[in-house]
Amino acid sequence: MFGQIGMDPPVLTAKLASLAEHLGISVRFVRMEEGRGGIFALRGRQEILVNDCLPEWEKADVLAEILATFDLGNIYLLPGVREAIERYRPRR
Repeated sequence: MFGQIGMDPPVLTAKLASLAEHLGISVRFVRMEEGRGGIFALRGRQEILVNDCLPEWEKADVLAEILATFDLGNIYLLPGVREAIERYRPRR
């Protein structure tokens, strides 16, 4: 899905995970029997779990979809990172 962005999927995944950490959200890649992952609160802190068995492009997809729910307007993002996230923002 992210081939047109011009960023390798592992690089995009790392940039998206770094953005989440910048927002105070910890990101963990864990082996899951099924599912892609998601965001949840644990002891008052937000955490993102991503299924480590997914292909790299799909890990980036999970992170981009979750990060699209946050206000990132005042944060500088590389164009490819912003484009990946914007794909999940509601159209106006």
